[in-house]
Amino acid sequence: MRYISIFFLFLAVFSKNEKIQALAPPVSGINWSSGGSGMDYPSKVIEMPAGGNLILGTVGSTNGAVIGSHGSSDIWLVRTDANGNMLWQSCFGGSAMDVAGSFVALPNGHLLIAGYTASQNGDVTANHGQFDAWLLEVDATGHLVWQKTYGGSASDLLYTITLAPNGDILLGGGTYSNDGDVNGQHGNQDFWLLRTDASGNLLWQRSLGGSNHEVCYGLAVSTSGYLLACGGTNSTNGQVTGKRGAYDGWVVSLDGNGNMQWSACMGGTMSESFSALTLNGNELLLAGYTSSNDGDVHGNHGSSDGWLVRCDLNGNLIDSRCYGGSQGDALYAIALASNNQLLAAGGTFSTDGDIRRGMGLEDAWILRASRNLDLCWSMAAGGSAVERANSIAPTQDDAFLLGAYSYSTDGLLSSNQGSSDIWVSRFECRQPNASIGLSIDTTCIGMPIILTNNSTDAAATLWMADGILFSNDTNTQYTNTDPGRFNIALVSATCALTDTAEDPLVFVRLDQPLITPTGNAICDGQPVDLYIFSPGSILWNTGATGSVLPQAAAGTYQATISWHGCTATTAAFNLTERNAPHFSLGSDTTICDASSITLNGPAGMLSYLWQDGSTAASYTTNLAGSYTLTISDGYCTGTDQIDVQTRSCAMPVASFTVSSQSVCQGSAIQFSNQSQLATNYTWYFPGGQPAQSTDINPVITYTVPGVYSVMLLAENAAGTNSRMEINYITVHATPASPVITSVGNQLFSSLSDNYQWLLDGSSINGATQQSHFAIQEGSYQVIVSDAAGCSAISEPFLFQSTGTFNLNDEQLQIYPNPAHEQFRVLLPEGFGDAQVIITDMTGKTMLITEIQHSEPAAGSLVTLSEEMPAGAYIVSIRSQSNLQQQSNQYLIKN
Repeated sequence: MRYISIFFLFLAVFSKNEKIQALAPPVSGINWSSGGSGMDYPSKVIEMPAGGNLILGTVGSTNGAVIGSHGSSDIWLVRTDANGNMLWQSCFGGSAMDVAGSFVALPNGHLLIAGYTASQNGDVTANHGQFDAWLLEVDATGHLVWQKTYGGSASDLLYTITLAPNGDILLGGGTYSNDGDVNGQHGNQDFWLLRTDASGNLLWQRSLGGSNHEVCYGLAVSTSGYLLACGGTNSTNGQVTGKRGAYDGWVVSLDGNGNMQWSACMGGTMSESFSALTLNGNELLLAGYTSSNDGDVHGNHGSSDGWLVRCDLNGNLIDSRCYGGSQGDALYAIALASNNQLLAAGGTFSTDGDIRRGMGLEDAWILRASRNLDLCWSMAAGGSAVERANSIAPTQDDAFLLGAYSYSTDGLLSSNQGSSDIWVSRFECRQPNASIGLSIDTTCIGMPIILTNNSTDAAATLWMADGILFSNDTNTQYTNTDPGRFNIALVSATCALTDTAEDPLVFVRLDQPLITPTGNAICDGQPVDLYIFSPGSILWNTGATGSVLPQAAAGTYQATISWHGCTATTAAFNLTERNAPHFSLGSDTTICDASSITLNGPAGMLSYLWQDGSTAASYTTNLAGSYTLTISDGYCTGTDQIDVQTRSCAMPVASFTVSSQSVCQGSAIQFSNQSQLATNYTWYFPGGQPAQSTDINPVITYTVPGVYSVMLLAENAAGTNSRMEINYITVHATPASPVITSVGNQLFSSLSDNYQWLLDGSSINGATQQSHFAIQEGSYQVIVSDAAGCSAISEPFLFQSTGTFNLNDEQLQIYPNPAHEQFRVLLPEGFGDAQVIITDMTGKTMLITEIQHSEPAAGSLVTLSEEMPAGAYIVSIRSQSNLQQQSNQYLIKN
């Protein structure tokens, strides 16, 4: 389980040369815990360049995952793959206690392990007395290459190791001895530094400190080859100067030959110590704990705090910061992260300040800080028992490995082998998925709604209501004293990645509801229903439920409403029995358009309500319609309605138009009534059929020619008006049917004004003369019309061509063809004089002329009319004797 303190709102801006860094921690990915039934704890974990992890620790177990234990406690080295699956494990030690401190990797893939041992057997070949410092080289598969012990007759301990630029081995710890490999001891335990060659041969050792207690926990080598060491001291003499309080953090610098360059005590009047250090360029970064709140320490949260210090390479303090809460907090490991930031790890008992408390008595604790030691984020991790982190190691993908011991079987831990296990967790950046769980989504104002964070892969949490931050707890609750809809947003973050989930919450206020009756009393025995228009469940004082109490009897009524945790009770409502008022507005009536009528309600009523919302006792109107009045005496109502009609009191105006005033005998005429204000009409048509009509728009037929008058009478309730038109309609006689006569092919009509010839019932296009030259057999008729447009049609005239023979193309010749003004006709010998008839393609006669057959060889000359347009024509030849004719020669006029 993870617990996070957000120092700022996910983002912090550092110096102009640094990037913007997300202030949310990563999430735990792969968790690996292992060991046996004894006490097992890690010293250092790293990610291997080729993949997988390397874990160094101390195991008191002889079972479980621990294989090859030598007894008591052993140094345990484990290699896993990237998923935490164990590849191999090795135990180093003897039958007594053997404890791991730290390790460093060699270029050839081997490891140098520093620790201490009380054994004199197994992997340990020599012991100077009590605990000896112990250095081992193991190969890449965990096999011991060589080992050496260092020390004197008392206890000598190694906690840290690093390499010099030339490959020599630098070791740090504490010593109680002043013999054997140790000399220069100042009393009690001294700060102990050693240098060996690559094979472990001791080159020099330095026992540093005063007459009390000193110990070294961290080593680093500067680019100039100087050894930098940190730890703690409570001495005030010897090589210790400038002591601040009960126990100080102590930093020393030695050159390559072991000569002390400087030392510095840091802290306040209480106790402090440094547990680890690292270099960042020309600065030294130190991690530890402090109980002070003065001197070099400021901002202590209470009890002991995690402590980070920056100093230059001469031991001058640049800055120090406290992190934690009101209980005990300490940092035991430090490492550089990306962007010149740092990671630190340790343990915390706090539940406040920079710590969001986990389930455990003590939790593993990780924080990330900027180069200037500003807190980026702080998180506690573990389960419900005890966890403490001793190691932190950034990975190649900007994640990190955390090494800790754990007693838990919950939270991030799924199992425990017994007592404390070694726990390694990989923390990495993942895309979070925000999700909100709601206990309810609607409640009464002032009532809490429980908000559950169901996010996955989220390390930091931010709760907002309508954009305003109200919590950064993992799970929380929200309430509001104002009614309304509030948008709850859960922002879940991991590193620079965020996701937001939103859900609306509704807080309601239940005002005192009203009982709304269908009537204020039981009037004339009519039942009354009682309504409550309110959300929620409703309980009446009668025991009934629901929003409607139907057909209530006389009595007193109340109801209680419950809705989303809110309750409210109506005021008492008294229902009585009464007689309804009765009245009449009078009988339905009709008034003239220009007049008005006043309708009166009964006097003494509490209220009046007309159909349009008017509230006076009287109502005056001049419009037709239905008028309704509802009266109330305060309890019961009465209603009546009257219909008012209006009529026009003005005289009508008679007027009309006609479709045509001049028609032919037997034609029908449409009359259009244009009268105004009339309700009835009477027409008179002398000479028409019918002669009288009451239709509004009558149609009249005239069968006798003549001139006729028309009269219209228009009536309404006010009277009658008439319009008389004298000699208004002229009826023209139908002309006599024409008679058709013929001379040869020429047909003639009797005289008229206009003509239209027909062949077999169809009009002949262009045949509009009195005569027509027939060019084909059939039934001919002619339609004649006079100046009035009246027409008549002839009886059919059956035309058949006559003659003894027809001329063929060789016998009749026309040239030139096409012709423009003239052409000649060549006829056969003996044909005689003839008539030439030229018609267009519609049969219209264009030219009739006589030719003398006096020059048969040259042909007879025919002159064309200038009015004939260019085109194709039919030339017909008829002999004077009317016995010979030709009618199929074509002439083209150009």
